[in-house]
Amino acid sequence: MKKQFRQSILKKRISLNKTSYKKRSKKIQENFLAAFPIQTFKTIGLYMPFNNEVDLELLIKENQDYKNTITFPVTKPGGCLEFIAPPDGCDFRLNQFGILEPTSGKAVPLPQHDAMIIPAIGADKNGCRIGFGGGYYDRTFHILEDSIYKPILIGLLFEFQMINKGIGEPHDIKFDYIFSESSEN
Repeated sequence: MKKQFRQSILKKRISLNKTSYKKRSKKIQENFLAAFPIQTFKTIGLYMPFNNEVDLELLIKENQDYKNTITFPVTKPGGCLEFIAPPDGCDFRLNQFGILEPTSGKAVPLPQHDAMIIPAIGADKNGCRIGFGGGYYDRTFHILEDSIYKPILIGLLFEFQMINKGIGEPHDIKFDYIFSESSEN
C-alpha cells in the first residue's frame, strides 16, 4: 500500500511547475514560521530539497539574521544519518542518491537539536512519515525513543502529500507537527 502512495505522491510532486512549487513552498514555510519563529530554535536540522520536496530557502534566509546552528543530514554506512553543521561557504556534493550533503562541518548529536524538519514523501492521518523506504530516518531517529531530550519533529508537506488513511508502521517516525499550504495539520 505504501508503494502505491509513494508513486502517486511523487508523480504529483515532480509534476509541479516551478512557479507553483515556489509559491506553495513559500506559503508552507510562512505557516511554519508563524507558529515557530526561527529564533525559537538554537539548533535546527534542515534538508536540501530533492525531487521537488518543499523548498527551505525562506527558512535558511531567516536563519541568517539569528545565526542559529543549522544542520543537514549526511548518509553514513549502516543506513543511518549524521547531522552536520557546515561552516559558512561550505561546499555541498551529491551523495549516492543524488541528494546534496555538506562536504565538511561539525557533527551535532540528535538530542542537541531543538527541532528537525524532516523530508517526506507523505504523512498518514496519524502523522506517520512516509519516506522513500530506505529506512535512513527511521533507523537514525530510533535512538531517541528512550531519550529525555528529543527535538521537535516537523514535516513541511504539500497538501496532496497528506494521506487520509492510517498506513504507518510501528517503525515509522511520527511527526509532532505538519505544516502545509493551508495550515498546521
